[in-house]
Amino acid sequence: MKIFELVYPKFSDIKKSTPFDAPNLSDKKHKFRKKIDSPGFGSYAYGAIDKKDPHMFNKKNWMPVHRDSYYEYVRWIQPYIESNPFLPRVYEIKMTTDPKGARIPRYKIEKLHTYTDFSEESLLGMAIGLFPNFVPPILTGETEKESIWKAMIRQIDKMIDGKSVQTDNEHLIQAVEIIKSILSNTTALNDMHSGNAMIRGTPHGPQLVLTDPVS
Repeated sequence: MKIFELVYPKFSDIKKSTPFDAPNLSDKKHKFRKKIDSPGFGSYAYGAIDKKDPHMFNKKNWMPVHRDSYYEYVRWIQPYIESNPFLPRVYEIKMTTDPKGARIPRYKIEKLHTYTDFSEESLLGMAIGLFPNFVPPILTGETEKESIWKAMIRQIDKMIDGKSVQTDNEHLIQAVEIIKSILSNTTALNDMHSGNAMIRGTPHGPQLVLTDPVS
């Protein structure tokens, strides 16, 4: 999979012959409660690496499409996915529709990495590259990696909230402006925290990706 190939999400629809109750689909996540903190499981979605392509990740949200903030995020970032490296590569969206008309989106996206896969030196270098005034935080019961990562994401959260943060990275500024537009024009809320960002490995070093910053 080429990182900077032409990326434009492909939409398709699937009709399910067996009915399911989409409005109550989120209740099913309680069956996986022990897995919620496992890789691929979360409060709003679950997923796994594609068995046919280890570079891809298949994601399915618990929520029907009209309550799915990730679907809204993908719609807004769609024109910028190819050109902005801070945005996730979403390759395909399949909409599952049951006989009652309930629709659940499924996504095929790029496989990304957590910050724990990288050294603290590379994380610090990425943070300073984005924010020249970035100062490594004092540890408070966290590992250095965790502290650097959380402090870097907090800077982006501040930008989304309209606070003054020094950065000259035009792509990051554009990504933040897109998120702010979503928040201003929809019912979505800011959900930018350390669990909603990941890293893309590139030949030039780690690239921060804002995976799911709204809820």
